[in-house]
Amino acid sequence: MIKAHPLDVGFEHWTRVVPRLARAAGIETRVDFADGGGLNELLDGASGMVTVNSSAGLEVLRAGFPVKTLCPAIFDVVGITNRQSLDVFWTNPTPPDPALVEAFVTALAGSVQARGTIHNRAGFDEAVATMSAWILENWLNKHGAFVDPPPRGSPVPENKTPLFEGP
Repeated sequence: MIKAHPLDVGFEHWTRVVPRLARAAGIETRVDFADGGGLNELLDGASGMVTVNSSAGLEVLRAGFPVKTLCPAIFDVVGITNRQSLDVFWTNPTPPDPALVEAFVTALAGSVQARGTIHNRAGFDEAVATMSAWILENWLNKHGAFVDPPPRGSPVPENKTPLFEGP
């Protein structure tokens, strides 16, 4: 099952692209596309999730399902995401360590996450106010969460695909 991102702005016509790519790969009978909907409905009967780099991966991990990331993700941590090859993941996915997942979520909430949302005005205003205060007070990465250099400055691991290639 391939699911459209809820904030996809429609530059690609996934309802046409996904079936075309599945046919080209000879797996059209094994691939479906969902243009919207919630993750909970898709998890019924699922054995895991493969994601490029999405917060949905963290949501699925919190539900106890194995997740394989194809690109660097903030939650791509040993014990949390599946470290096996994609071929092995399809047939024998390793579930996440629930205690480690919750510790990671707690660390995120206490260091880099601001309360709010981009989906409604009240939540957006709250996020902007909180993040602005953090910036003005130099309070980013509070509670000793600062790491120098930041993890995203590290080289891409061998088993991941870089988002951008260049000089």
